[in-house]
Amino acid sequence: MPDAAIRGDLPDALRRLGFPIAVVDSEGRIVWQNDSMRGFVGERVGRMFGEPVVADDRQAFREKFLSALLRDEPIDLESRLRGIDGNVYDTEISAAPLREHGRAVGIFGVFNPMPVDTEVKPANVELTPRQRQVLAHLTRGCSTAQIAHDLGISQETVRNHLRELFRRLGVHSRVAAVVQAHERGLV
Repeated sequence: MPDAAIRGDLPDALRRLGFPIAVVDSEGRIVWQNDSMRGFVGERVGRMFGEPVVADDRQAFREKFLSALLRDEPIDLESRLRGIDGNVYDTEISAAPLREHGRAVGIFGVFNPMPVDTEVKPANVELTPRQRQVLAHLTRGCSTAQIAHDLGISQETVRNHLRELFRRLGVHSRVAAVVQAHERGLV
C-alpha cells in the first residue's frame, strides 16, 4: 500500500490503541509509549527499557534486544515484566527494528501481558483414602450424585470432600483438580 493511501493521524491512533506499544532507541531508552503502555508499566519515556523486566530475565532480554538491532530483523520474544500494579506478567513481545538511512536506529514493540499465576501449589499433597476415592471418580467424569451413589455417602459429604480436595491441590475447579492430580501422579 503506498504511503499516500494512508490518511489520518497514525501516531494518535497508536497512542489510543488498547494494547501496550513502545519505541526504544538504539541505546535502549524508551522514546515513545502509548497510553496502554503507561497504564501497564508507568511513565517510562527517557528511561532504560529493561527496568520493568524482572531481574532474573534482564540479561537474556538485553541480549535478545541487541540481537534484534544487529540482525535488523523482526523478533518475537517472551519476558516477565513487573507492572505498575506490582504484579508480574508473562509478556509476549513482537518487535521490529525502525530503520533510518538503511540501518536500525531503534525498535517498535507491541506487548501482550498475561498475569503470572502466583498461587503456590503444595509440592506434596496428602489425601485421605476417601479423598483419593473422590478424586478417582472425578478423573472418570462422575457427577456429585454419581460419586455419592457409588461411595454410599450424601452429596453434601461429597461436596465437603471436593472443597478440601481443591484446597489441598490449590485449585478451584474439577477440571483443574484432575489436571493437578495427573501432574502430581496422584491418579
